Order: sequence, then C-alpha cells, then structure tokens
Amino acid sequence: MRLDLKKDRQSLLKYVKQRVRDYPIYVNDGPGEDEDEVTQITCGFQCDQSGWVALVFDTRPKSECDGEWQHFIEENCLELPHWCDVCEAMWEENSSVQLIDSKGRKETLGEDHSLAGVLGEFLQDFLIQLRNDGVFKKLPLSERCSLTVEEHDGQYGWTNLSSKDEGKIKEKAYAVTDQLLSQTKKWSKKKQIEFWISRLVEIADNTDLNPDQRHFPVYRNISALAAVGKPAMMPMLQLASELAAEPPFAGDGKSAREFYRTRILDSLINDAKQIGHVSPQIEKLLKEIVTKAVSVNYGRKTWGAAAYFAASALYALFKDYPCPEMAGNNELIGPQPFMSATSK
Repeated sequence: MRLDLKKDRQSLLKYVKQRVRDYPIYVNDGPGEDEDEVTQITCGFQCDQSGWVALVFDTRPKSECDGEWQHFIEENCLELPHWCDVCEAMWEENSSVQLIDSKGRKETLGEDHSLAGVLGEFLQDFLIQLRNDGVFKKLPLSERCSLTVEEHDGQYGWTNLSSKDEGKIKEKAYAVTDQLLSQTKKWSKKKQIEFWISRLVEIADNTDLNPDQRHFPVYRNISALAAVGKPAMMPMLQLASELAAEPPFAGDGKSAREFYRTRILDSLINDAKQIGHVSPQIEKLLKEIVTKAVSVNYGRKTWGAAAYFAASALYALFKDYPCPEMAGNNELIGPQPFMSATSK
C-alpha cells in the first residue's frame, strides 16, 4: 500500500484556499462569535476510525487548545478515507506502507511507526507553509493568532503559541501546583501518594511534549510524590512498570517525538532510586521495568532510556548486578542480567 502525501497536499491546499475564500460570506462554523477576529486556526484530523481533516477557525478572544474545535468537525470536514485504509494495513494486517512525503521523498512505514505522528508532522509543516505563503492573510486574523494541529483522540498535538502566551500558561500551571503542594502536605501519606499518582496518570495521558504542553510541571509532581519517602517507592515503580510497556516515542530515528509518559517514566525511576529503599518487591519491579522496556524498544533505531535507568537502579541498590552500559541510541547493552528470569 502507498501513502502519497505529496498528492494529499494538493487536495488539502485546494480545500484550505476554498475555506479561506468562503469565510467572509457565511456564518463561521467554529468556536466564538462570527464578527470577532480569528485567534486560532486548528487543523484537526483522524486516521484510525476514519480518515479526514477539519480546518476550524476559532474567534474566541481567549482561545485555548481545549478541544472545542471537535464540536465543528462535520461542518468543516474534508474526507480522506485512504488514511484509514493505511492505518488498517499497518496495524491490523502488519503490512508495510510506502510513504511519499510532501517533497516526493520515499520511506517505508512499518508497525514501529506512528501514522498519527507522521500525518501530524505533515499537517504541521503544511500549516506553517500556508502561513508563510500568506494564504491566511485574507482572514480577519488577531495579532496573537496561533496555528494548531490535533489528532481527534489525542495521538498528536502541536501549536505555535507565542513565547509570551506560553510563559503565561506555564506561570499559571506552576502556581496551581505550588498551591496543591501546600494543601497536600497536611494530608496522610497514603492520601498524598494517591493524589500525586493520579495527577501523573492524567499527565501521562497526553501524547507529545510540544511547546503548548511544556507548562505541565511534571518534575514538581514527581518530586512531591518522592518527598513522601519510603511508602511512595512501590507505587512509583508500579506506575513506572505500567508506563514501561508503552512505546517511548511516536515514530523512530530522526522523526521520533517523545511521549509525555516517557519523561514521567524516566523521572519516576530516577526519583525512586534516590529514595533508596530496598526489598525483594522493589528488585522484582525494577527487573520487570527493564524487561518491558527492552521488549517495547527492541528493533527501534532510538530507544527510550527507561531500561538503562532501571538497570542503574538495580546496580546502585542491590548486590551482584554489573554496571550497566548505554549505547549511543539509548539502548541498554547486554540487558540479560537485569531482566526477569522468565525473559532471560
């Protein structure tokens, strides 16, 4: 099967130009009031349940990446059913797909690639080029108008928020976390652990580390959990074990995009290591993390570092483990001594 994004780009360009031409002569099918300036242009898409793209103009004065565009898909949809066919070929039939990118270059996509990531990056570059070419200039654009790409189910997200707006969001999010830190210190250790674990699970549900999403103070959440001490170590590693079973990146090699959960996974392991509590259960969990991480990374050009970090924790906390070594692609060299017995 073939995915020709160079051809798709022409269809999308025709669609977008028509949307821009039509904008002044009909009611805007998007968030906000019709007469207000466009503050955000969102290109939403889907490729697994069905294939489509929806360009939505947001005129809310304080528009955000809050998913409101999803209420306006049907009115703004360009059907691209072959995207769904490609997804089925990759994931259900385990078939490779020949990709022709927007510049005509060829690449083979397999099961270790994220189709949502490939399409998301394609649409990101597409929107930026449209902006640079002045395609959106005929719209009543706000000075702070941002471009956004979002996959319908959260498998990809990107926006070009200005550094000023990003700073405001980050400042607000850190203030919220600081307030929570103050409140939770009065709680029992059990309640604190449950709260911070739930926060980390919520953050891990986000897909990519993008400019609009860096405001999540991930490390403060994990530090607050680790500050509880010994009782938090098992829950931290249990969550790490769950996250270790998931791919660390969307895509591979130079196109790899780190998932939120990868950053959380690495920090959980390293912060748990600093707590330093040892028990047979802790050792078992660390070996379980190595085993899962090696399995999910096997065959990748770029590995997540979780296997190496968990092996380092085993070496630091327990006897009879060799000093782990990491290859240039983050791969754990010679992982067998650190893996569960059933996986050796």
